Amino acid sequence: MTFYSKEAQITVINKDGEPDRFQEYSGIAYADSLFFNIFDFDFIAGNPSTALINRGTAVITSSLAQKYFKLKPSEVSQAVGKSVLVNNTVTFVITGVVADPPKNSDLPFTFIGDYADQFATNPYFKNGVDWDEYNSDTNCWITLPGGTTAQSLEDQLPPFLEKYCGKEERRSRNIFFNRSPNCITIHVLRITITGPSAILCSAYSQWSDCFSLSAQVSTSSICRPRRP
Repeated sequence: MTFYSKEAQITVINKDGEPDRFQEYSGIAYADSLFFNIFDFDFIAGNPSTALINRGTAVITSSLAQKYFKLKPSEVSQAVGKSVLVNNTVTFVITGVVADPPKNSDLPFTFIGDYADQFATNPYFKNGVDWDEYNSDTNCWITLPGGTTAQSLEDQLPPFLEKYCGKEERRSRNIFFNRSPNCITIHVLRITITGPSAILCSAYSQWSDCFSLSAQVSTSSICRPRRP
């Protein structure tokens, strides 16, 4: 699961004990502990398997490590273990530093905090217990087991919505599908099926929801740059 907040105020206590405040207008996101099992961010420091297993943890890019902690590019690993305060609400300990995503990435994340701590910037978050707390910035990313087709999952989605939201809600939402040779976007549920074995929700970039990635692309390379 991910939530893309985009904006936040980040406070860092400098070497003099004074607060340095940074207003970020993009790149602020939250993800669960399995996020880095699907997407191959380039880790400079930290362990992708354990970086987000605890509350109050976050992974930042090399650029943010340099900006927040006054580090040189060769020193960004020193950001691990340091703390930042988000919106004067939640303190995050940095557990990983990753290379900056390419400019044309579909996942322009620069700060990735633990998913359960998104209330720092998302006032509607209710710890995942209410359907009404989700919107187009909340996405669920999964991979299908071998032998399972995208079509078999797609066929289960309309009755799934009816079961948990009711018949009237199911009718009012009018799920519909956009299809291209290698991609299906399911509007309302905001799930995108890409390739033979990966199911992804709508991307967070400026482009449309549906990206024509190669049908042969593996789940470990989906966060690579989108080619023009």
